[in-house]
Amino acid sequence: MQIMTEKGMLERSLDGRMHVYSSLLKEEEVQSNLMNRLLETAFRGSAQTLILQALGNHRASEEELSEIKALIKKLEEGRS
Repeated sequence: MQIMTEKGMLERSLDGRMHVYSSLLKEEEVQSNLMNRLLETAFRGSAQTLILQALGNHRASEEELSEIKALIKKLEEGRS
């Protein structure tokens, strides 16, 4: 926790003798940072491998699959 405080990720306040930590980062920032580290370290930078592993180990709902398809379509249109 001390290291994360030093890196500006958390702030610390005292409540009596207790240290209370609060995040200084938005949830999306934390998720993005974690995903990038996971992608690079566990999947050697391969988004395809990560996605195939995630979908193979988790039964996605129809709604989730629709959202994934919409995102893929949006990404494809952005490359045209």
